[in-house]
Amino acid sequence: WFIVATFVLPLAFAAIAGGMTKIASHAVEESTAEVRSKPLGYLDLWGGLKDRPGFLKFSTEEACVRALLARSVGSFVVVPADYLETGSVRVMTVRRPTLLTSERPPLPPGVRDWLIESLLAGADPGRVRRAKEPFLPSTIFLDADGKPSTEDPEVVQQRSLAAYAFFLLLFISIFSSGAYLLQGMAEEKENRVMEMVLSSLTADELMLGKLIGLGAVGLLQIAVWTSMSLVMVAFAAIQL
Repeated sequence: WFIVATFVLPLAFAAIAGGMTKIASHAVEESTAEVRSKPLGYLDLWGGLKDRPGFLKFSTEEACVRALLARSVGSFVVVPADYLETGSVRVMTVRRPTLLTSERPPLPPGVRDWLIESLLAGADPGRVRRAKEPFLPSTIFLDADGKPSTEDPEVVQQRSLAAYAFFLLLFISIFSSGAYLLQGMAEEKENRVMEMVLSSLTADELMLGKLIGLGAVGLLQIAVWTSMSLVMVAFAAIQL
């Protein structure tokens, strides 16, 4: 069981996690591919939307629904007359929601930029471009003397993640080693090996030997898991 827990289970968990991530990503892309590949229909009750290639304008909501049911548009949006006051936009689609896509509007790329350009129609192009990306923060950390810190935030983040990872590994190793200890003591007592060992050792010496041995086993598990994690991280970095 020790060999399985040390070598097989991490690989199994990594394979399961990677497979689930790929399946989920494929499911999301497959469910939105049809919507994103077709034109977007829209109903402008506000009256300020600009024409855009690939977006089809409709005069009534009934016409939008018919086009959506006929699959001539992937989805359509209704911009209400009070759009400037509320900012609300209704998005309609025939795609059924799923756990991973229920919070993602089924819209093709460029809808946000299209709305911003319509809101800032007639404005300077530089102002429109900045409205699309209004906030590009650059954080400066100060030390105790009020001077900019020379510590790299990425290094701090990596150090914190490494600390959390080692804590998790140590936590799992301690509990697994404790389980091995309890299991071994139960088997020894059941087979009456405990009495034979205690005839030549004291209870403190026996417990100390078990703790040292199982502690070494736990440290070995941590070393193996850490090595495997570093290899997987390096492989993922190469793939990216």
